[in-house]
Amino acid sequence: NLYIYYTAAYSFKFWQIARSFQDFDLSSLPADVTITAATINLYEAGNSTSDLIIIKGTFDSSLAVEDFDSFTGAGSGWTSSDVTTYSSALDLDDGWNSITLNSTAITDIQTAFQAGERFKIVLMDKDYDYDDTNIGQGSYVELDFNTIDNADSDKHPYLELTYAEPAPSGKLTLNSGKLTLTGGKIKL
Repeated sequence: NLYIYYTAAYSFKFWQIARSFQDFDLSSLPADVTITAATINLYEAGNSTSDLIIIKGTFDSSLAVEDFDSFTGAGSGWTSSDVTTYSSALDLDDGWNSITLNSTAITDIQTAFQAGERFKIVLMDKDYDYDDTNIGQGSYVELDFNTIDNADSDKHPYLELTYAEPAPSGKLTLNSGKLTLTGGKIKL
């Protein structure tokens, strides 16, 4: 779950922000495929009150507290124009949400796959974290979706990929019999 709070206590005012860091193992893909489309599927638990955006993660496989700003463009004074986005802002609906990732994400998935690495993303609140809009004193917003830590494994997030396999190479030898082609073409 992602939470953002603005709290005033004991004359101190502070923000409390939560982000979700997720990575996806690409090792089960067949060799030499070309990624053509990608979708992140998230199960929203019904309490979201803000928009979500997906950006490029830069964290290691062993995530630590220090990785809170491990995404492209993060650093002192970062703005949303410094960040590599993988989606537009979205308002999650109750239940499953299929989020189509942009061409930058597809390129980064392909690069990670070819390098034998995992595809890494950060999910954050669009308005109050990414755009750094003041939420207002005493306010609270929430993005509530299941993660891999959820006990119901049927509702874990997953990455859905469409890919093209390379055309077979070599030669075709037909000594006798019949050759049937269903779709496509044969060049002789």
